[in-house]
Amino acid sequence: MHGPDFPQQEPIVIQRLAEQLADYPHSVRFETRVGEQGAGASWPVIILEVLAMGSSVFFGLPKFYTKIGKAVEGWKQIWSDIQRFIQWLSRKDRICRYSIEVAFYYSLARLSKRTDVRDLEVIQAQEVFGQGGFVPASFENTEVVYYLFMLREQDRVLHIVCVDHMLKVYVDQSLPLVWTADLSETQFLEPPSG
Repeated sequence: MHGPDFPQQEPIVIQRLAEQLADYPHSVRFETRVGEQGAGASWPVIILEVLAMGSSVFFGLPKFYTKIGKAVEGWKQIWSDIQRFIQWLSRKDRICRYSIEVAFYYSLARLSKRTDVRDLEVIQAQEVFGQGGFVPASFENTEVVYYLFMLREQDRVLHIVCVDHMLKVYVDQSLPLVWTADLSETQFLEPPSG
């Protein structure tokens, strides 16, 4: 949806989106706003922010230096609900970008194959805007957003996950570390080979 008649299309698209969301099996509380996608062309897009689904409120990112198990009870159920909703919505509309919160839950799902993520502590979560980079640029999507997550596991391992706005993983590694009280003095050991 773009072009000179976007101001006329905007209320129609928002109304259509609201009607579609009313058909979802669970009630969806949401907000919409207009944003831009891409660099240079800056195509207008409708941004859908899901605030709650059914009786579940979507959580933001946990506070830094908080264990995931204490901050986000039932993260697996939240991720499962997010996946179902994304699959349902993608059959109706094109999704241009996922939020840092969706990328966070996606990262937890990846890491859960290696470790008990409830014991992980969120050290950093960062949204980095760039162009090009790992993803080949296209006319519609030349601006790339990367989400970088650093999670500590019991003062032994630092998990680093970097995904882009379409949930493609570029860095997913675990580094043994020697942790000191002062974060600036943390020493990273060589990752194990193999």
